[in-house]
Amino acid sequence: MKLLGLALLFGLASTQQFMIDFNLPDVVHCSKTQYDEVKLTVSTSANLAPCAEDIGVSPDVLLNGKIPNEALAKVKGSDACEHLYVDIQVASAGKDCIELDAFQNITWTMATALVDMGALPKASTRCDKDELSELFMVVVYSPHLFSCLDDASLNLHFLFSFRGLSDLPPVEQLELVRSSSVC
Repeated sequence: MKLLGLALLFGLASTQQFMIDFNLPDVVHCSKTQYDEVKLTVSTSANLAPCAEDIGVSPDVLLNGKIPNEALAKVKGSDACEHLYVDIQVASAGKDCIELDAFQNITWTMATALVDMGALPKASTRCDKDELSELFMVVVYSPHLFSCLDDASLNLHFLFSFRGLSDLPPVEQLELVRSSSVC
């Protein structure tokens, strides 16, 4: 079920954000039976057929199939799909497994944002930390360095430790650097 799959992706992303280690022995992963229970409950939802109709697919495709991107793009504008999403959350509640429990923290806005992201074309080149670091080094030699860092909510330590960090800076901060008149 693609809607459930999208929600589960967000659930996994949100648990990663809170640093949950999925390999710990006490983490209980969802079983096929638990997923099947959710799917069975959702298959009887009064919102399934109207949502499927709104996006131009059959209820069976919505539950089991690969939903085309053009159909997924219509999900955001469908009240029936939003209500179906709530039905999926309700059906997922209390399953006592990490993936379905995490789903409870995923809003409709978050789920539809994932649909929007999935529709974007893939980048033709990977973001290379070394190249990005070189671009930041141009800023280091700028007389506007401190103004730029302040404007982009970065600090000097970040700039010099960037290559050793495991993650890239958030897109919002890179966007601030790009759009800042002082950078």
